[in-house]
Amino acid sequence: TGGVRLDGNSAFGKSLGLQAYPKVSGSYVISEEPFWPQTLGEVKLRGSLGWSGRAPGAFDAVRSWTAISSNNQSGFLPGQVGNADIGPERTREAELGFDAALLHNRMTLEVTWYHRLTTHALFPVRQVPSDGFIASQPKNVGSLSNTGIELAVNGTVFAKPEWGLDLGGSVYTNHGLVRDLGGAVPFAAGGGWVQPGFAPMAARGIIINNPDAFAPPDTVCRTDCTSDGFHIFGPQQPTLILGQQLTLHLPRGLTLSARGEYQAGAWIQDGASFNALTRSVRWPTCGRAYPIIYPGGGTTLDTTNISQLTARERKECIPGNANSDTFWFPQDFWKLRDLTLTVPMGWAIRRANSATLIITAQNYFRWINSQLRMFDPEMVGRDALDSQNRDISEHVPPPAVITVALRATF
Repeated sequence: TGGVRLDGNSAFGKSLGLQAYPKVSGSYVISEEPFWPQTLGEVKLRGSLGWSGRAPGAFDAVRSWTAISSNNQSGFLPGQVGNADIGPERTREAELGFDAALLHNRMTLEVTWYHRLTTHALFPVRQVPSDGFIASQPKNVGSLSNTGIELAVNGTVFAKPEWGLDLGGSVYTNHGLVRDLGGAVPFAAGGGWVQPGFAPMAARGIIINNPDAFAPPDTVCRTDCTSDGFHIFGPQQPTLILGQQLTLHLPRGLTLSARGEYQAGAWIQDGASFNALTRSVRWPTCGRAYPIIYPGGGTTLDTTNISQLTARERKECIPGNANSDTFWFPQDFWKLRDLTLTVPMGWAIRRANSATLIITAQNYFRWINSQLRMFDPEMVGRDALDSQNRDISEHVPPPAVITVALRATF
């Protein structure tokens, strides 16, 4: 099958007209061919290629000014510089994969490989201050790509009249890369760093090469560096997500199900710890350092015995030394998303057509990378889940919850 979409938008620059986005897809049930061994089950091959676009903001092409008044005088301040040539970013995505039903349909398998190439990418680019405009201006700069796989497998291990076990799992990978900036210099945008050769919106900060050494902090960037000496830690979005699920069928209609999730590859900034430490709040991560720099439990800083502090403690626990750029940590974690016990209760409510007791624990068990010493890795900032990059600052993570529900129909 194929198709094409034509888009026009008043937010486009003056020189842009209609934009065309074609697509084509196809599938082939190879297991229906005479040469296909029946022992390999049912298999369908599929592939697709298509283009899509993302329009700029409604007023990104327009120069704006902000009205002000002072001392009974009116005036205007520069707002947005505007971009008469701005247009949509274009994304080409190719997918190849197959669906399979194996072992007499006791196991299903879905595998997809994808490659996404975005050109004329829209980024908020900083302006030259001498032009009089200090706000970032969205521009079409360069290109970026994303490549990954999506794999899901589900199967029945055994199924008996009173017992049964179903297992499932999934693997999702996503590796982003800024390929080109169209001549623009690397820049900060949306809480991340954009530089060719690294993930979009990468985590940029100051690395402490000797965090546990009893020595002055070594913060010299030696690998993955920016031109101004900062270290690029990595992406702020997970590059690997593993899902696990289990359903155990028990006698008398009882069912126990569980679902877990592991995420890895992302970095997160702990803004809450930085804010607390710069304000001289006594913080758990500096518990060992406080008796050394605040002898006798006092409030006066004493660095006489600073040699007893590790490099990390010298950089983070002395309020005047703390820098938000050092508070980057791996976001790796595993959580038990839900654990549910379902119990038929029709025998207890005689007039009910059916009744079920459901007991669920959500996000109740977790493992977190030991380098992230405080808080939950799923915390978000003031933009909440609308933000492209998460940071530990203002919003609580998904809570651990236990719910008990009794459902009956009459």
